[in-house]
Amino acid sequence: MQAAELASSAGESALAIDAIHMVAITSTDPDEQMRWHERGVRVASADPGESGLRWLPSLRNNLGWALFERGRLAEALEQFQLAAAERRAAGDAKRTRIADWAVARTLRALGSVTEALAIQRRLLDESGRDGVRPPYVNEEIGECLLALGLDDEARAYFAEAYALLSSDRRFASSEAERLARLARLSRSGAET
Repeated sequence: MQAAELASSAGESALAIDAIHMVAITSTDPDEQMRWHERGVRVASADPGESGLRWLPSLRNNLGWALFERGRLAEALEQFQLAAAERRAAGDAKRTRIADWAVARTLRALGSVTEALAIQRRLLDESGRDGVRPPYVNEEIGECLLALGLDDEARAYFAEAYALLSSDRRFASSEAERLARLARLSRSGAET
């Protein structure tokens, strides 16, 4: 926190933004974390230089997830959409896809499942053209199809997500319950 304050008072916006980001992501208090995420977005938005432009989409992403976790989905969607537009403007295809994934995930949570599914399918096509097999996109397509009652169609996407994520040791150890659910859904295509 001291580093953020010192950098801000010295007019070192790049250092201030970096310090604010670090405080926000390491805070264990959700309210404090939210305040720091919001501050980071404000500071980066006010920075006319390259550091503000470079940091802003990442800060919006972090703020978006903090809002999402609090159930403030419309506000989260706004942050994710802004981050996606900023990534697109910067010409960063990979990070644009990540930002678009967050937009689609939030749309699904808001009940706009058909719109979310269209975005996820586009992301799957784009990733495929780049030779990438995206597990989280496959998982989300499965979730959208499941929400639409298309359980049989969902099964293949859950199976692909499971195949990719089960070989990731870190994911398997930190997300064991989620991985088990993917395995179940890849067999049945429906919640049991």
